[in-house]
Amino acid sequence: MEINSLLVLYTKEDCDLLPFSQINTNKILTLTPDAFLSLGPDYKNVIRSIDRFSNLDHNIVIDRVREIESNSHYLDYIKTLEHESIKEVFQHKFHIYIGMYERLRINIPLAKKYYYVENKNIYSCNSKKELIIKIITKIVFEGNYMQANIKPSFYSGIINFLNKISSNLLSSYKIIAYTGNHYGLPNIVNSYENYDKELRFVRFRGTKSNMNDIFKALSTLACILLKRKKIVFTLTPRKLLNPILFDDINKCAKSEDMEEVISLYKKPLLLHLTLTSGLFISCIDILKRIKPIFLIAHEMKYSLNASLADAAKQLNIDSYLLSHGTHVATPGNVQSNYEQKQMATGVLASKMAKFNVTQSPIAVKAIKSFFPTLDYIEYGPIMWGYNSTSSVPDIKKQKKVLRILHAGTFKAIPATRPWIFETSDEFYEGVKDLIQVVSKIENIFLTIRFRPIPECSLKWIKLLALSSKNVEIKSDGLFIDDLNKSDLLISNSSTTIEEALAFNKNVLLWGNGARYSHAPINTNDNRINGNANDKESLREEIILIRDRILNKKKSNFTQDSKIQKTVEDFVINSFIKNNN
Repeated sequence: MEINSLLVLYTKEDCDLLPFSQINTNKILTLTPDAFLSLGPDYKNVIRSIDRFSNLDHNIVIDRVREIESNSHYLDYIKTLEHESIKEVFQHKFHIYIGMYERLRINIPLAKKYYYVENKNIYSCNSKKELIIKIITKIVFEGNYMQANIKPSFYSGIINFLNKISSNLLSSYKIIAYTGNHYGLPNIVNSYENYDKELRFVRFRGTKSNMNDIFKALSTLACILLKRKKIVFTLTPRKLLNPILFDDINKCAKSEDMEEVISLYKKPLLLHLTLTSGLFISCIDILKRIKPIFLIAHEMKYSLNASLADAAKQLNIDSYLLSHGTHVATPGNVQSNYEQKQMATGVLASKMAKFNVTQSPIAVKAIKSFFPTLDYIEYGPIMWGYNSTSSVPDIKKQKKVLRILHAGTFKAIPATRPWIFETSDEFYEGVKDLIQVVSKIENIFLTIRFRPIPECSLKWIKLLALSSKNVEIKSDGLFIDDLNKSDLLISNSSTTIEEALAFNKNVLLWGNGARYSHAPINTNDNRINGNANDKESLREEIILIRDRILNKKKSNFTQDSKIQKTVEDFVINSFIKNNN
């Protein structure tokens, strides 16, 4: 039955306008927990996003995206892009964008009249298509999502001059380039430093087009003169001699209805591609001078790091790609595998990497499934567990208490990852159910680590735990410290699963709707317990694990027969490969 009038709310600020509004709608659609929970109990005519976005709808979004990305116009357009890095950035950005559009198309029901919030005002429109355009505009432009965080600098001439001096001075040193202080990379850099005291380490940042760019470039020069070991170059995207053509991008649309949606994103997307191409030129210029031994990268799919990897490949500089994520191939699940492969491209494996490094049996299975033609080398955990248990202060655990750590994440609407990640509403409901279950089980203490992401504020998660004495919410401190103190990790789809396995911890899989699973059938690791499908099975699984661990029953963990190579092994072997 068609709705007469529908108001769509996305943020808490959208909801704050309602008490002062004169509009009268018979239905309100909330797209996020922030919107739903900010309304309060006085509004009875609310439809939640989670009510409109079922497990089947997750599948439908992926199917629609696959249809677009497999059509000849899309594939032909990719061929027109000059460099591998530009192709990588285009495919990633376009995939996320059309996934967001398809999700909104399913989420929003038909109505005779629509209301939406823009720039702190409520407006109306008469078609679903127009409403989606307005909401995407709000998310991409007003919310500043999906925008490039690197800008061509007004001071590019000065920066390039300073970089030329700095790179020439640095050219006499032995250098390793790396993609930044993310995840386990600082620990890897420290290991290289311990291996060879003469090494220098170079990473890169993009310009913001302000005076600070000049100060950063001057700081780089000063660090080199002072013989600092860790150097940061500020790169400004160079101007392109041949502009990237976007005339045929609309042909990627599978229908006329989508042409306007794609056109809406043309300018931000073109900027991403232009920046990537301009950064590629700047990276070539710097790398030619400093001549790094090799590049260590945690990803090669975003503008700066994709450009850096592409430049290294062009200059025949070895590069290692060390994934910072978890990647799973699921037998027989086309939708899951499609989204997992897209997420793994440029993170688990890349055509631009000389060496794609796997760090677990799970990753080996995924790379064989998703990238059968790419070579890879096997190691044990390098990017995870980089603060070893010995470096974490011993904590006297409470006797006869199972310590559970929940650590997961969701994908907000601008970064939709259907099927393999929860939406913000699904995440909130999953945490709520977990707290309700745990609060009624004896000898349990639950810590929930929550990383604030737009769409679900920390305060809503804290409110869920107020009435439970055996639940705490944390958003500070090191995850690895909390993991070390825990007996069991609960998560749905997160790198924390791999980190828990690196620490030989039990894992219980739990997510709203029981849609996706890093199940033992996929991972072949029985430290990962069966997927909890509902609150009752969640309760039963937790009690079974509690009784087994607290009664010190022997675990039946499978052990990898291969010798697990450490970070130090990787450091030594990378030098051996380079010398050969």
